[in-house]
Amino acid sequence: MPGKTLANVVSLKDSFSKNDSVYLDVRSPREFNKGHVTKSINIPLFSNEEFSDIGSIYKSKGKQEAVDKGLVYASRSMSDIMKAIEVYKNQNIFVYCARGGMRSDAFVWLLDSIGYKASKLLGGYKSIRHQVLSSFNLKNEIKIIGGGTGTGKTIILSRLAMMGCNVIDLEGFANHRGSSFGSLGRGAQPTQQQFENDMYFKVIKDLNEKKIFIESESRKIGKLVIPPDLWGSMGRAVYVKISMDIDRRIENLIKEYGAFSANKLEEKIINIKKKLGGANVKKAINFISKSRKRDFCRLLLLCYYDKTYAHSFESRKIKAINVNASSKSYNEIAKEVKGC
Repeated sequence: MPGKTLANVVSLKDSFSKNDSVYLDVRSPREFNKGHVTKSINIPLFSNEEFSDIGSIYKSKGKQEAVDKGLVYASRSMSDIMKAIEVYKNQNIFVYCARGGMRSDAFVWLLDSIGYKASKLLGGYKSIRHQVLSSFNLKNEIKIIGGGTGTGKTIILSRLAMMGCNVIDLEGFANHRGSSFGSLGRGAQPTQQQFENDMYFKVIKDLNEKKIFIESESRKIGKLVIPPDLWGSMGRAVYVKISMDIDRRIENLIKEYGAFSANKLEEKIINIKKKLGGANVKKAINFISKSRKRDFCRLLLLCYYDKTYAHSFESRKIKAINVNASSKSYNEIAKEVKGC
């Protein structure tokens, strides 16, 4: 590889202006799995073990020996790499490694030498993360959609998105509904970095200047934490409180959780037994065993969720815009919320 600075280096923001583009992450799988550009493709120059070995050599023997070892490892995987990149030959390729250093330089040089349209992302993943984290201090007007469990806040968000509104679906990005039962049917959550990256690449980078709608959440959604700047922006937002009668909320909960097995539901009940209370835990488990879904949901709402929500709302000490949603369709609710 020539020992000179590459001319085809672009910033992350400049890369967005290119159509038919693909992002290639040449870091090790372990680095990639911790966090990456959303929808990027991992084509690692080194395996996890090789990357660790090169790092150890760098520390013990110096840069040149580490570089030499890296060349040996890369040459072994070159055939597989060439096969993997064939499909991207006619696309605009953006390559990044950890800091925009030797790995991405080498990869872009290789692609250039065989006629591919390739550029290196300036500063690599470190710069990408800086861009992601700096994006959460939102300047738009923000409306927080709140309300008791079962009011269908996520449905309202989806209707607002269909109307062309700016929406950040935190629970969707976190792969968790945010409640004690929020992990049911959802599978693994993303890493903290990927949670933040996905919000940026899928929504925040394309936001217009209109107001943004976000569902009210606790600071933690499952194992994930809302980024500090975004949490601060949410704290300055206007709160829209959805009011809905308990029978409709029960029906919504049955649709959401009614298909899960008794064992799964009982596990979640045991997790909240201190807050729900021993007597209510027994009642809940009894309702589950007898498939009394409505009674089960009513007990959860009255004895757990509504109390938790009331405490959370009162602690905010904010004025709220109330939307009475009991007799309205979700399209009607969304239109009213949009106009708030």
